[in-house]
Amino acid sequence: MALLVVKGAGISCDQGSASTKFACIRPTITAEGADAANIFDFQPMTNIPTFTMCKSATNPAVQAIIASSQGATKEAPCTPTVMMPWSSGASKVKITNIAALTDGCKATCLLGGQITFDDAGQELVEVT
Repeated sequence: MALLVVKGAGISCDQGSASTKFACIRPTITAEGADAANIFDFQPMTNIPTFTMCKSATNPAVQAIIASSQGATKEAPCTPTVMMPWSSGASKVKITNIAALTDGCKATCLLGGQITFDDAGQELVEVT
């Protein structure tokens, strides 16, 4: 079974240089004392903070650094660009009538990264 994602869950991007913490702004629904999320909680910089640096070759900022051959790094500051809800939310559990966000959900950054959960932020609330 999947775990319900709450505020403070660990997330990472396969093109980012650092993991970060998921932010949930839905204070009316809680699980184990933390704000719970649904699949529509995907707003860049609101729900999904920066992953510090981006190394995706499809990111225009990274392409510009590579083209200019400046510095040894081939990374640019990360600006998550997510335009679609998280994939595969809970099939039965709803948060404000929308599928609950689980630790198995994924999001795709338009700059080339896959965003996944490292942990759900809690360990007790399982959902289907």
